[in-house]
Amino acid sequence: MHRQDPRGHLAAKTQRIWKFDFAEYGDTIDRNPHATIIPARPISLDSAGRDAVGLLRQLSTDSALGKLELADTIGTGGVGIVFQARQVALGRDVAVKMLREDKRNEAAITDLLREAWVAGSLEHPNVVPVYDILLGDNADPLIVLKRIEGMAWSELIRDGDRVRDQFAADSLLEWNLGILMQVLNAVRYAHSRGIVHRDLKPANVMVGEFGEVYVVDWGLAVSLHDDRSGRLPLAHRATAMAGTPCYMAPEMLGDGASPITERTDIYLIGAVLYEILSGRPPHLGENAMALVRSVVMSDPDFPVDAPDGLVRICRRAMDPDPDGRFENAEQVRLAIQGFLQHRGSEQLAERAEAMRAELSAELAKRVGPSSEHRQRLYKLFGACRFGFREALATWSGNRAARDGLDRATEAMIEYELTQGDPRAAAALCAELPEPPHSLQARIDAERARQAAEKQRSAELEQLGRQLDMSVGQRSRTLAILVLGVTFTVVPALFMWQLGDRMFASHPQIMSWNAVFLVLSLIVGYGIRASLRESAVNRRLYTLLLLILVVQLPMQFGLWAGGFTPSQSILVHMFVWFFLAAIIAATFDVRLVPATLAYLAAFLTMAVVPDIALYIMSVPHGVLTLNAVLIWRPS
Repeated sequence: MHRQDPRGHLAAKTQRIWKFDFAEYGDTIDRNPHATIIPARPISLDSAGRDAVGLLRQLSTDSALGKLELADTIGTGGVGIVFQARQVALGRDVAVKMLREDKRNEAAITDLLREAWVAGSLEHPNVVPVYDILLGDNADPLIVLKRIEGMAWSELIRDGDRVRDQFAADSLLEWNLGILMQVLNAVRYAHSRGIVHRDLKPANVMVGEFGEVYVVDWGLAVSLHDDRSGRLPLAHRATAMAGTPCYMAPEMLGDGASPITERTDIYLIGAVLYEILSGRPPHLGENAMALVRSVVMSDPDFPVDAPDGLVRICRRAMDPDPDGRFENAEQVRLAIQGFLQHRGSEQLAERAEAMRAELSAELAKRVGPSSEHRQRLYKLFGACRFGFREALATWSGNRAARDGLDRATEAMIEYELTQGDPRAAAALCAELPEPPHSLQARIDAERARQAAEKQRSAELEQLGRQLDMSVGQRSRTLAILVLGVTFTVVPALFMWQLGDRMFASHPQIMSWNAVFLVLSLIVGYGIRASLRESAVNRRLYTLLLLILVVQLPMQFGLWAGGFTPSQSILVHMFVWFFLAAIIAATFDVRLVPATLAYLAAFLTMAVVPDIALYIMSVPHGVLTLNAVLIWRPS
């Protein structure tokens, strides 16, 4: 990230703006900030340089005659003019640069020669070769250069259609970065020879018909080392403003705050990269002061769609503090090369990020549970997950792809947790290299909650089955028939046996109870499976056994207490009434008729005790019939 200047640095920058000589350069900047500013006070030649110029002038004034055939004008600059020419001896087309008629003076001649000497010292595929220096008719120097069949990069840098048609390049960004890489090769070579260009910009880069790239216009170049030839201007003497204002580095304003070094060219490379990204140079303003302020601050705004990797490279290259920039051109080249190598991965990540944004928007709708919405979410998630994974497969260090994949996965984990599906959330969480502890804790909590809920549901289901009157219905009905018929028939048979005696004894009554208890135990054993399955059957059977067991000591107590057998039967009848009432109230209200039958029998026995034995079988029969009718199997 771009470093923020402390207040002291901002104050110093403001002072540098006010120290700028607006009287000398302001009008020039206002007229054309894209034009190169030539120092008003050129770097003077030392004695060795003056000797080199003198030696050149000792050449015969007709030395160029017969060697060159001048043709059409190729272009005109601030002090020079370039012609197309024919080099007779070799029969090839060349370019010839000479001074304009209105610019012939000692300083202009020196500048022209220095440009030739600098370019001539750099034998590199991306530097225009200087073939020769000749003298014209008026003894002014003629610089013979390679003729470039092509156009300035500035004419192509924003013309995607032309680049695609002429160079078959689908991506204008990648094509421009390829040109910039070749410019960096030339700059890197020049720096290895101690030469700083000082005027790098798209207009000073020529692109040939076959994609060849040449850095031209070395007129402002300076040398960082004194080779004692006197031909090359020295950087430590370059104290005047020079360069193109809309690309200029802060130290090029000529205030002496920082010397001209290789990092000055690094800044210019960053300025060109900024133009590639934004479509315009970094320093523009309504007037000279606004432009100079932009140069001093060097904090341009980038388009929102500019690739983050290139923005970081550009900011570092354009750091207003030379120490904050890349150390050399090779570092810039490697950084851009790394971006190009990872460009495919970043493009995949960008497309996947768009899908992730769509997924986030879909999740934000908070639509109720539906299979269609879930399918839509997982379709979007699958698309962005695939894109991020492909980006990471291409470049494992793609931080944006890793973060995007994690965010998409975490969003779906949140969704699954809100939908109450911790298993799906856990499966997604396993895909994260470092799952957040908060998410894992929520998954564990949801799992525990659902496990407890499942256990409660199972318990409730089991309880519901146990209390379901339809469960064990067949066994219950069969047991009621067997016991009910027995309880009804046995007293009737006993009455038939007694004949006129009318009353049973206490031992006989206790014998009946014992027989009924044994019979009930036998029936219970026969329906034991049903008793395990149904709590209703178990409780009914338990109540029956409880009554039968309780009747034995109760009968003995009544006997010992002096109760007559008929009085004992009356007590028994009330107990059975009470049992029927409990069953009707707690199990099935439809047993009220049987309950009323027992109550009627009890009251009748109480009023007319002599007929107790005659009616004791009646309520048992009513109970049997009542229970069979309401609980019979479907």
